[in-house]
Amino acid sequence: MLGVHALIGVGEALLTLALVSAFSNQSATAGRWDFAAPFMGALLAATMLSPFASSHPDGLEWVAEQYGFLKEGAPLFVTPLADYALPMISDAALSTSLAGFIGVVLVAGAGMLLGRFLQSSPDVSAA
Repeated sequence: MLGVHALIGVGEALLTLALVSAFSNQSATAGRWDFAAPFMGALLAATMLSPFASSHPDGLEWVAEQYGFLKEGAPLFVTPLADYALPMISDAALSTSLAGFIGVVLVAGAGMLLGRFLQSSPDVSAA
């Protein structure tokens, strides 16, 4: 299992490196819209590639199934996008694509809120 996760990590690192170098070479306008190209890239990737994700359980879920403790504990909360799907949409590919889109929007929004909070908080190290 370590080898598989190492390969996944290397693949994600290479993809991140390619995207960062591609976006850093672009002449972007300074200011508020610097996030637009990476955000649109993330939206496009999540929307178009998420239907091709594996439906097999990840390593931890597989081990939990094998040892019989997958269903033992009650979840702390019910997620709105459980299994990367929207239950009200019957088409699996469309449901997964929309869940990926919504996930990117939610994470970007949370990141923006955290960024604003950190910018507005007083600098403790300056004192």
